[in-house]
Amino acid sequence: KIQKFIAQEIIDAMGESVMRVRPYTVNLNITKAPKGNVEGKFYNILPISDVHYGEYVDGRGINGINNYNMEISKKRHELLFKKNYEFASIYGCDELHIFMLGDIFSGNIHAELRETNQKVITDCVLDYFSFITGLINAYSKLYKKITISCVVGNHARNTDKYQFKNKGKDSYEYILYGFMKKYYDMPESPKNVSMKLTDSVVEFTKVGQQRWKLEHGDRYKGGGAFVSPFSTVVRDNFKDKGMFSADEYQNFDAVIMGHWHIGGEMSLSGTNTPVYLNASMIGPNEYAVNKLHSSYPAESYVFITDGKKVVSKGSVNLMSIQR
Repeated sequence: KIQKFIAQEIIDAMGESVMRVRPYTVNLNITKAPKGNVEGKFYNILPISDVHYGEYVDGRGINGINNYNMEISKKRHELLFKKNYEFASIYGCDELHIFMLGDIFSGNIHAELRETNQKVITDCVLDYFSFITGLINAYSKLYKKITISCVVGNHARNTDKYQFKNKGKDSYEYILYGFMKKYYDMPESPKNVSMKLTDSVVEFTKVGQQRWKLEHGDRYKGGGAFVSPFSTVVRDNFKDKGMFSADEYQNFDAVIMGHWHIGGEMSLSGTNTPVYLNASMIGPNEYAVNKLHSSYPAESYVFITDGKKVVSKGSVNLMSIQR
């Protein structure tokens, strides 16, 4: 007997009605930069990680270090997309890869989140679906091709306890991604946008000739929350390199993950395989500041690759948006 997961049941049951949800109308006010003195084909990579959409952070409780809510989140997304394209236009990029790296939603895994989230998670899923598709649709007019790859995190799971069995599908993020795939498979949606949907917690996607390994990052144990476990990330990705290398499709050239809310870069021992930790959209919250004494800013990497290696990367600081 094959179990039918609740996430897939929701996608199937609500799919038709969700497709009638109108995407947001987004005006990014982008100033396209003149192309620099570069030659060849370049690809743009835009990661989105640790949005924690729905969470409410009251700056009065953390000495004004950060404020966050759904409207601030939208404005930070818009700033990230604006700055990313201005960066990518220098290289004449006409192909974009969006990596959605999990913890898109705040979720209900902690009682205090259930009590303070701005909306229930189902409303957050629908609202974010409408917003992110509107944002991507605006981008579809700027690129010839957009590919979206995605993995789930730990915050949006719909199980009480962390589990490994079926983790890739028992998640509200899987529902979001399923809705997005249905939308971009529709004939009336932008034809240059495609969505990849995986049942695994690890996804492999090819950018040019470069194979990227995507995951959220919660499989790695070491350090503490929001404190990058550099040693275990390198150690376990080195193990994964050996484990997946026999499969041409999964023999990866670069790794990217979120989860730790801090940006960083390292290389696997004895290789030139880079491992990138992307930061977060939310920035510091009450738990990070008052429990962990940590205030890593809301920011995100943006990448340019020639299809073989990353040739340039930037970091977009999003902390200027506080209301």
